[in-house]
Amino acid sequence: MDKVNLGLGILSAVFSGLPEGGGFRPGVTEGGVGTRGAGDVRAVEAEHAGRSGEGSGESGGRRPAGRPEVAESPRVLTDGGSSEAPGATGQAAELDRGVAYTVPSASTGATSDLALELKTLVIEGAETAAGDPIRYSTGPTRLPESDPNYDSDTDDFDEYYRDRLPQPTSQAKVAEAVAGNPDKTVTLWRGTRVSVADAMARNGSASGDTADTKTGPPVIVGDQVARGGVLPEFTTSPGIAEGFSHGSALVVVDIQARYLARGSHGEDGWISNRTAPVTVRAIVDRTGGASGGARPNAS
Repeated sequence: MDKVNLGLGILSAVFSGLPEGGGFRPGVTEGGVGTRGAGDVRAVEAEHAGRSGEGSGESGGRRPAGRPEVAESPRVLTDGGSSEAPGATGQAAELDRGVAYTVPSASTGATSDLALELKTLVIEGAETAAGDPIRYSTGPTRLPESDPNYDSDTDDFDEYYRDRLPQPTSQAKVAEAVAGNPDKTVTLWRGTRVSVADAMARNGSASGDTADTKTGPPVIVGDQVARGGVLPEFTTSPGIAEGFSHGSALVVVDIQARYLARGSHGEDGWISNRTAPVTVRAIVDRTGGASGGARPNAS
């Protein structure tokens, strides 16, 4: 009896889905999505269009109980201008939010990972270490040939370097210091060979010999004035020093007045003993790469 009832139940379930006239009708079954024909799809779309604001997640019928509501997928424009959904209708779509990034907050004091690297620029004439002199090398004149002061044999000392150097102390102030203020340091210029200038800087003396703080001022100056070249001679005149340094080197020194005596009056000269201590502040090489220095020990 139980088997008979079971068979009748199966037959009842089968025939309950037949339409009038017999045969199965494709359609939507409870809890699943069936396959529609073209006419059924048009009927469902018409029905959906007539339901304003209702059943956004349904497929032409009422949403089955217990089925979660899914937001309609956003539609995008294709290259042809038509509107398409990125996925199947009823499927959740995640929008592209781009690459994640973090903006440093000014309030928290956070700084960027990028740091500005500062590089020290080495400028021509800059002192490289404490006590080292400024060094220059002149080049050809920068004056055009049409300039009345143009001379192809001259360099650019007057045009570029002369005013950049520490200027010599005036003749009157040096004379005043020598007469009554021996501890006063004065600035003087000298024209000499490049090798002598380098030795002066290296040994800190008026001639390039080993410096001696016990050195006094020269006491015999007659031979210096008459013949020259006996003792190192400096000048307070930039023009005189420029003339004697042409093709050689110009040296700028600081020296205490206690080591000086009057030299050539016509050249605003001041002489010292060879071992008198000096501080070389600048050297200008005016040889243009040649040996230079035909007149050593000049003012």
